[in-house]
Amino acid sequence: MDSEKKVKCAECGFLLLYNLDQGEKLEADSHYRSGGHRYAQRAKTAEPMCLVLACDLRDEVIAVRLPEPNRQLAVIQKERDCSSFCVLRPGLTPKEHLEMVQTELLRQEIENRRIADEQRAEQRRKDDAANAERRLASDRAWQTEQKQIETERQEQRKNDDREWQKQQEDDKRRWQEQQKNEDRAWQKKQEADKRSFQKWMAIYAAIVGLIVTAITSWAGLNNSNPKPVQAPPAPEQQAAPIPLSK
Repeated sequence: MDSEKKVKCAECGFLLLYNLDQGEKLEADSHYRSGGHRYAQRAKTAEPMCLVLACDLRDEVIAVRLPEPNRQLAVIQKERDCSSFCVLRPGLTPKEHLEMVQTELLRQEIENRRIADEQRAEQRRKDDAANAERRLASDRAWQTEQKQIETERQEQRKNDDREWQKQQEDDKRRWQEQQKNEDRAWQKKQEADKRSFQKWMAIYAAIVGLIVTAITSWAGLNNSNPKPVQAPPAPEQQAAPIPLSK
């Protein structure tokens, strides 16, 4: 069907003749379409009719004040706008034209549905690709964030390790300093004890020296005042020897 240009009912496949007396639909032949002549006996009283009722041709014929067949031609040869127009295909009846149009409409609908399905599938593909890209971008952002968190965590661990090592070194230095201080204090005590011992040894030596000096002095005094020696007795005063027994 073509609705973009002016059309004529005489060139439409939906044009037929309707016998009012018998209620019969007859085919509009080429004589009627071109000259408005109704030669068939049954068509003598028939009026033009549109199979799809796009317009009321009978009322239009009645309204025309012209003799036959010009009255018929004035209606079917009139140029008009019609969205239901179907190009005449000789050999096909109006019903077959309708079936052909319906088939074409169905085919077109199927094609439109196919195109729509393809478009929806393409749109879904694009949406899926966009969603996948968004998920990928989100995953990359998450991975970057996780890497950043892990980097910060590792840096924090390193800082903690450095702080712990520094604390250990500080504790070691303090312990070493404390040991040095204790060693110095012990050495000072040893030196003080040594000096005290030497002092007491000097005092002891002095005392011993005094004692020795006193003893020596006392002995010297005794030697300067000797006792008188007693002379031995006279011979006569000696006792007679005791004779030995025979």
